[in-house]
Amino acid sequence: MGKKLHIQDIENVLLRHGNSVRIDASTFVDRVTPARFIDFEYGEWWIKPIYIVYKSVIRHPNLVKSLKHKHQITPVSVVCQRILDVHGEDVILDSATYTDMCHKARFIDKTYGEWWATPNNIVRGHGHEKRAYTKMAKNAIKTRLSYPPVQHWKTGELCYSQSSWEYATLLWLTKHSYDFDWQIPIVTDIVTSTGKKATYVVDLHIKDKKFDDLYVEIKGRWFSDKSRMKWDWFHTQYPNSQL
Repeated sequence: MGKKLHIQDIENVLLRHGNSVRIDASTFVDRVTPARFIDFEYGEWWIKPIYIVYKSVIRHPNLVKSLKHKHQITPVSVVCQRILDVHGEDVILDSATYTDMCHKARFIDKTYGEWWATPNNIVRGHGHEKRAYTKMAKNAIKTRLSYPPVQHWKTGELCYSQSSWEYATLLWLTKHSYDFDWQIPIVTDIVTSTGKKATYVVDLHIKDKKFDDLYVEIKGRWFSDKSRMKWDWFHTQYPNSQL
């Protein structure tokens, strides 16, 4: 081609590369002045024509980024194994929603259901917010425990109580082998001062048909207006509940 580069030289090179990229001839000046090139899939970009001539492969910058990103993506099989190592069988990833470690995907907690989070956070130990809240609440109860924990007769889970009424209820449920969930966190529509939705923890859910799927709040007295507000909200959403 010699030292001088003509527009026809550029077009011939593009043709040899499959003609998926074309040059805007009106922007061509010489070999070192950036001209406008158009990729049929990724759009336009500006580059010195001399770089196009001597490249073995012509690629739009966005295509280069895409290929690099795909190369760096952690395989979904590896992600699933890491989740298993950290969470056991409590959490699984919906593989169809996985793109990479930094974009949110759908996860399923065997107890609390689905939620969306970044795989990075999940493999670092984060989980469903209800499970995290339950764990935090249990730890808080343990620090001021006055009554021994009662083992759930069916699941084997240790249930903690903060009052004589709660402790007596746990013993009664165990004595009669009534199936139940204990201390269930529910995200409300009540917004806190930090802008987050408040969580209400109902004491008991009796799942035995004899009690019509009943939720129970075991309460001697209300310690704050906020607690009462949470109960009022819960009772309107779950009419099958009582104090």
